[in-house]
Amino acid sequence: MPHVDAHQPGTPCWFELSTLDPAAAKTFYANLFGWSYFDSPMGPDMPPYTLTRIQDQETAAITTMMKEQREQGMPPNWLTYFTVANVDQAAPKVTSLGGQVVSGPFDVPEAGRMAVCLDPAGGAFALWQAGKHPGARLVNETGAMCWVELLAKEIPNSEKFYTGLFGWKIERMSMGPIEYTVFKNGEIPIAGMYPNPAGNQDEVPQNWLGYFQVTNCDDTTDKAKASGGNVWVSPQSVPGVGRFAVLADPQGATFGILQPEPRQ
Repeated sequence: MPHVDAHQPGTPCWFELSTLDPAAAKTFYANLFGWSYFDSPMGPDMPPYTLTRIQDQETAAITTMMKEQREQGMPPNWLTYFTVANVDQAAPKVTSLGGQVVSGPFDVPEAGRMAVCLDPAGGAFALWQAGKHPGARLVNETGAMCWVELLAKEIPNSEKFYTGLFGWKIERMSMGPIEYTVFKNGEIPIAGMYPNPAGNQDEVPQNWLGYFQVTNCDDTTDKAKASGGNVWVSPQSVPGVGRFAVLADPQGATFGILQPEPRQ
């Protein structure tokens, strides 16, 4: 069901890129995923909010990083949004479970209502209560969001936090030397979690990694490198899942790509 009119509460629904140079980011991702763009005005003296599109369906967004974020030294990043039925009820739950609400809840006129949060280990995410904008209208298609993964510093605490917040169930899978946690919304797998493999665990922040679907993981990786991007995890295969890589755009925002195994 690639076309989506509404995302169920507890599911990832939107990826948003905060970047220093939106024009350069638009060029990079258009070349990589074939995105087209629509710039939505945000009012006087504010940069537009850029909606990315595949097949004329909204898939993600690109926005200019706020001055406060730049001054704090925050790098360009992709933010994952999760749908909730009521953001004003969900936000206090974040706090009660040991997380932090850093912004909101607040209205995005006509589109919906949201809050930006941190989990207890500092992983950023957003809560989204849809109005006229449900989030991504196309998923599990080339160039669209297809999976999210928590690169975790604290597996037990993160498991307790997110199952408490969203009511997720868990399923564990062995992936060689590590144990992979699958989060389920009801019986539907919607996210994963595993120990962050990048560098010193004390220095690498906990973060959500969003994946975009591609038709050829290796070709897309080569194209990203040729366009000035970096490769954090080279293409590799996971039996029963597909072939994936973890990349960064030229400004440093990290994202994943996934070439799913053909359906039987």
